[in-house]
Amino acid sequence: MSVLKTIHKYLRFIVLIAVLAVIFFSIFSEDFEFAGQQGLVLILASILGYIIYEFIGLYIDYLQHRKPLLAVDPDVHYPLSHHIKQVTFPLIRYRMSGLFSKPKKQSTN
Repeated sequence: MSVLKTIHKYLRFIVLIAVLAVIFFSIFSEDFEFAGQQGLVLILASILGYIIYEFIGLYIDYLQHRKPLLAVDPDVHYPLSHHIKQVTFPLIRYRMSGLFSKPKKQSTN
């Protein structure tokens, strides 16, 4: 595993904990002014930050997939949209397939 992927893996956990902490403290704050106005801004900003963080991770993954292609052919055309369509979406479907699959029935023999 490359250094960038390792850093991204640990930063994902830290960012997720930070987002959950902001949501928790804004919901259960005793200051209703904070919970009402600034809390919503903090929640939206933290969610937006997480989305930006994931796009950075996607771009890192794209660069790692593109690197060996450029080593073989420097004029290769490998856009980010192709990477998303051919690598990212199938990976997401594969990871989510276990969440929505029905458990197999065991035979009674």
